[in-house]
Amino acid sequence: GASSCPEESSKSKEALHELRASL
Repeated sequence: GASSCPEESSKSKEALHELRASL
């Protein structure tokens, strides 16, 4: 998302963690 939206970055990081965990 946009740099002005830290929430998007947080969600992105969480999604990445979930993806790694599922692998």
